[in-house]
Amino acid sequence: MAAQEKSDKILSANNKKTIALIQLTRIGDLVQTLIACKPLREQHPDVRLILIARPQFYSGIKFLLDEVFDEIYSFDPKVLIQDNLDRSKEEVKRLVSRLSVENISALINCTYSRPSAYLCQLIKADHKLGPWYDEHNNLRINDPWSQFVYSNVLETTLNPFNLVDLFKKIIGIRAEEKSQVTKEPPHNSRAHKITIHPFASASRKQWKPSKWSEIIYKTLKDNPQVTITVLGSEKEKALADEMISKPTLKNLKHRIISKVGKTSIQDVYKLLKASDLFIGHDSLIGHLAALAGVQTLTVSLGSVRPTETTPYHANAYLLSPRTKCFPCKPNDHCDYFQCHSDISYQATSACINQLITTREISGDALEKNNSSFLIGAVDIYKSELNSESGFSLIKISTSPVSLADIYRKYYRIAWSFILDKKDLCTDFPELSSSTHKELYASLENIQQLYELNEFGKKYSRYILEEISSEAPKISKIKEFSHKIDEIDRLAELLSGANPYLGPIVNFYSVKKGNLKGDNIVQLAENSYLTYQEASNFCSVLHEFIEKNILQFKRSDDTATKPKSI
Repeated sequence: MAAQEKSDKILSANNKKTIALIQLTRIGDLVQTLIACKPLREQHPDVRLILIARPQFYSGIKFLLDEVFDEIYSFDPKVLIQDNLDRSKEEVKRLVSRLSVENISALINCTYSRPSAYLCQLIKADHKLGPWYDEHNNLRINDPWSQFVYSNVLETTLNPFNLVDLFKKIIGIRAEEKSQVTKEPPHNSRAHKITIHPFASASRKQWKPSKWSEIIYKTLKDNPQVTITVLGSEKEKALADEMISKPTLKNLKHRIISKVGKTSIQDVYKLLKASDLFIGHDSLIGHLAALAGVQTLTVSLGSVRPTETTPYHANAYLLSPRTKCFPCKPNDHCDYFQCHSDISYQATSACINQLITTREISGDALEKNNSSFLIGAVDIYKSELNSESGFSLIKISTSPVSLADIYRKYYRIAWSFILDKKDLCTDFPELSSSTHKELYASLENIQQLYELNEFGKKYSRYILEEISSEAPKISKIKEFSHKIDEIDRLAELLSGANPYLGPIVNFYSVKKGNLKGDNIVQLAENSYLTYQEASNFCSVLHEFIEKNILQFKRSDDTATKPKSI
């Protein structure tokens, strides 16, 4: 009877537009997807939103998901690899059959994995965004922002966008969003209730308990009115006990409340809403704190990519190491996590004390009151959120801007213009002598990539001319096609020599693999246009660097302020 009522409810909603999202990754990604979809629910309450997710991940946050999604369907990709093939097929068939009555207008795959792409193939929808397999078993990614995610988020460390903003771009949310407005804490109001989550999904992303013990001790010693609540799961209880049982904390234990292994996610959310400040590593709890509107301080280590996963709100602070290998890849071997040492407990405690007393971090004050030996290896950022450019991290520490950060700024402007047709007005990045030299040296590589794309245009045009001739020769068309393949291989070699060009090469490689067209003429035309766009991108990047270098030379001579791009 309940199943029939549910079916009737779906059928009665079929006159609405239905958007379905597939998100099969972990809980933190689900929360980011939820944050991305909130403005869609606020702006278009008439749209039916459904979610396809793993039950073991969505069940704990269903109380939050139910505020945004009309229906949640369970799917565990493990059913595809179980021993009983007939049972696997039956379970998938059952899900697809249930979804068939939804009359889906747009199906958006937010999970970049083979199981989700195959599932996307089976579900009927008017439009499909994100990766999916077509009837010939070819991986298709048709929309540009999904192509960007596939080529940049998974392959490089130079993505300048938060994942929430990327999900919004794929969904198509552009206008000002009420949900982006985060209430700033009253100026100079002290933070008394601090909640910390000193754990993460991998050891490379979290400090050892002893370092957290030092931070807890320093925070409580310097701030007699503060209490600290420690959060964590049951499997983290031993680490938490080790952390708070240090002899130095013996006389401060009455101000430490351990909730490790004692709370549900719903309980955690309530605790966060009652907190003044959240401190932790990159994890689900940080995203919940952003939803709860709590000021956050995130310590990013290991394989964490701060621009992508910092809690999405206007009151987030972030500490990241200046270690050259940061961020690493999850599978990179590391015997000693240097990035863990580069963020000292003293620098972290100094930031926490500023947030407790003034609710903001001042780079100048940190430099004045702390040794450069302690804070020189740390980058400190504050989030900025607006309707025009979305989420960004603004550097507030006085350490030099890294070359990676400079390229991210260039790419943020360029991608916004090319994919969103938006002109972002911002200042040039501040260069140091070393980054100036590295940028100058990279101009030749950008010029080489530009020339390769110009050759790609030329041979695409040759194919079109040969096809339009009175007696087209297949041998000629094959010869030109081989030239194009050679050009693409050379571009890959160039990006290997200069990884800062990887985002351009990767993106246009994915775009060329998904050219639209039912015949060779349409494919050649779109190939030409793709090389044209890549050439334009190289020209824009080359111009940015030239102007930035010129501005650096002028400011070095005349101490003028940076001019806008």
